[in-house]
Amino acid sequence: MNEVINNILTRRSSRKFKSEAIPRSDLELIVKAGLYAPSAMGKQTW
Repeated sequence: MNEVINNILTRRSSRKFKSEAIPRSDLELIVKAGLYAPSAMGKQTW
């Protein structure tokens, strides 16, 4: 199975967080992915 689909299907909610910072490169990749996320008929701005 595609790794991304597998992660989506097996995701869980987390209530406990680490105090360490997210690496800047990871954060930039997450933001970039959000920019490409679809919206309802393209009517919502990012």
